Amino acid sequence: MIEIIHRSHGIHEAALHELCVQGGIYHDAGVDVELVDGTGPRWRTAAAAPAAATVAVGGVVADWLRGDRDWNVHFIATVKPLMWVVGTTSADGAPGLAGRRIATTDRGHMPSLFLRLVLERHGLDPDSDVEFVEVRDRPDRLRLLERGDVDASLLGPEGLALAGERFSSLLYVGDHVEFPTVGFAARPGLDASVAAAIAGAMAIGLDRMRSDTEAAVSAMRVVEPDLPSEVARAVAADVIAPDWNGPAWAASGNLGDVAALAAMVAADPAPDDELRRLLHGWVDDRSTRRVDG
Repeated sequence: MIEIIHRSHGIHEAALHELCVQGGIYHDAGVDVELVDGTGPRWRTAAAAPAAATVAVGGVVADWLRGDRDWNVHFIATVKPLMWVVGTTSADGAPGLAGRRIATTDRGHMPSLFLRLVLERHGLDPDSDVEFVEVRDRPDRLRLLERGDVDASLLGPEGLALAGERFSSLLYVGDHVEFPTVGFAARPGLDASVAAAIAGAMAIGLDRMRSDTEAAVSAMRVVEPDLPSEVARAVAADVIAPDWNGPAWAASGNLGDVAALAAMVAADPAPDDELRRLLHGWVDDRSTRRVDG
């Protein structure tokens, strides 16, 4: 049994894995895989194992930037973070969040970093123009929004039921930030043939997820049973089908170690100076204080 760590048990990290389980794709590849809890402080211990493996490629790149270079990335499913700002009508409406309260993850988490970048790209200073309400647990962010205690909330697909028919007009973070997020990465201690088999299975699963809406919906609803089918279908058709195809530069050859990925977002000649600056600031901040998760 190969254990693969997730850092946030939601559709973003778990749906592709679940589809590979349901569709017998892992079985056909000759691997026995289990997704295990690596949330919060569990990550530090689980990820330190010599043969550790994870679906949280974004977390691996972030750890690489903080000095943990002993990882290989074998597969990337998407560079579009699967999260939305619920409570604003569209990207053009984002400046309307000025002076308002936004429920988000802890400052040290990558989703919060992505949200900061989106706000900056719409003319807002995240430190002064909005009020962040840091809420670690996703259900609590949902409740705050439902009760009207915040004006907007950073949510994944599991929160889109709140949006109802407004799904197509939400601010989709993936339209504004590109970062290698979910896929498959492992420590060098994992047998190379096993790593290749898992990555290959995920590639097959990703093709099926993009082409078979009902398979994608089934996988998402196993991860999040309360997710309405219509929301799951919208995510599958409007986001996964067009956007979950891996970056072109990842498909061009051997991904190797994480350095090439980190170079895309954090070091010259990175194409995105804003993201590079925020990432380096985030890394420097985390180096001076302990933030689990």
